This record gives sequence, C-alpha cells and structure tokens, in this order.
Amino acid sequence: ANGAPASLQAKAGISCAKLHAKLGELPQAEQFIREAVQMYEVTCGETSPLTASAYHELGKCLWKQRKRPDAQKALKRAYEIESMKDAWDLVTLLEIHNLLMDTHLKETDHIERSKFVEYFKTVEYIVGRVRKELPQDGNAAVYYKAAAEL
Repeated sequence: ANGAPASLQAKAGISCAKLHAKLGELPQAEQFIREAVQMYEVTCGETSPLTASAYHELGKCLWKQRKRPDAQKALKRAYEIESMKDAWDLVTLLEIHNLLMDTHLKETDHIERSKFVEYFKTVEYIVGRVRKELPQDGNAAVYYKAAAEL
C-alpha cells in the first residue's frame, strides 16, 4: 500500500523463492527470501510466525549453497522465534534443530563445539515447554534425545 512493504508481497516472494529453488536457482531464491524476511519484520514484527518461517526458508536456502555461517545465523533466529510461538509445532522445531546441527557437523573437518553454547538457552526453553505442554510420547522423546545430543 502506497509503496510500503506488505505481508502479501512477502508471501508472494517466498513462493517465487521456492520456484527458483526447485529450478536450482538458489542465489535468486535467496534474494527473494531475504526481501521477504525484511518485509515480514516490518509488517508483522520481528517475532512473528511468518518471520520465523521466512528465516527457516532462508536458512535452508543458504545451507543448500553451503553458506555455513549465514545459514547458522538464519536458522538460529528461526529456532528462537519458532520456540516462542503460541501455536508451536515440535516437528518444525526438530526440523530446524536438525538442520542447524547439520550446518555444524556435516562437510567439515573442524567442529567448533563452543558454537553450540549459542543454542543452549533456546533448547532449555523448548525442553521446558515440551515437559509442560505436550504428552510425554515418542515425539517428546525424540526432542529430548536431540537436545541431549547438543
């Protein structure tokens, strides 16, 4: 509206990014996702579920390009925001967690264990929510295992 960014533009940008990614055009996909992240932060807020989803998409796109530090930064932000959502999804959190761990453990000769400290606060918060808010079933056990491995 009046040249200002709108969340519908961001949503369209994410759709374009997914198409570019399917075509193997990852730099173009990255550009669309980065624009969407900025639009969502302005129009919906920095902790919006839409912002979290856009950071998740950005992290996936960056990791596919093996842009390790940038992927870690985007996925860390997605993980933090997703963990705070009222309507949170453990499967999404596990996907982000596992992808984030991949960026640290795969295709590297040097694992910087000190970097994992950055995620402890978020993991502890999620473990607390899983204990309080979810049935203690197989899904909970999978998250506990992933958290413990961190």
